[in-house]
Amino acid sequence: MSVNKIFLLGRLGSAPSVRQAGERKVCSFRVATEEKWATGTPSTPGLVDLLLRRVATEEKWATGTQTEWHTVEAWGALGERCAQYLVQGQRVHVEGKLSSDEWERNGSKMRSWKVVARDVRFLDRPGGQHERG
Repeated sequence: MSVNKIFLLGRLGSAPSVRQAGERKVCSFRVATEEKWATGTPSTPGLVDLLLRRVATEEKWATGTQTEWHTVEAWGALGERCAQYLVQGQRVHVEGKLSSDEWERNGSKMRSWKVVARDVRFLDRPGGQHERG
């Protein structure tokens, strides 16, 4: 048995774009997700240790944020709704599967990854309403 399922909760990086692919339309957009981290020096190597130990207040901590950008494709009626309602900066919840495209450029094999959406929830809607795509 195998499973190919991905969940993203992030913000739209720019306005979605729509293109025709054969007889169907596809809406593409980029979603940014953030992961915050902290590391201690010298005796505490990670955030887990921070939560498990009481660390002296004079110990120095390094913190940061890692942003990942994900390309998402929504097909058919779902894509049309995404194109109509999604706006840059809006929070979205995407459920879908991971897919790859392969091609050759100058004799080198290239590969890119994308999320093919099965469900998109539009968050941060005016009036506080949540809508399911």
